[in-house]
Amino acid sequence: MARFNIYHVATNAFHPLYDDLIQALAGALSDLGHDCRVTRNGYIRGAVNILLGSTIFACRYHQLPVRLKGHPYIVYQ
Repeated sequence: MARFNIYHVATNAFHPLYDDLIQALAGALSDLGHDCRVTRNGYIRGAVNILLGSTIFACRYHQLPVRLKGHPYIVYQ
């Protein structure tokens, strides 16, 4: 069983557009037996972080390359 975190990247007022997709992805991972959390603008150490949302803006404003360096992650676009 893997541990996942869906890192909901919220950089502007349009971030709720991803809510249904995040819910579906989290449900699918849970149904497959994986531990899955959802955080807004936050990663979890020791988990595979799935970045979903406005990642190009988050790279600039949330310092994603620095925060995630050395940690496993997936960019979901």
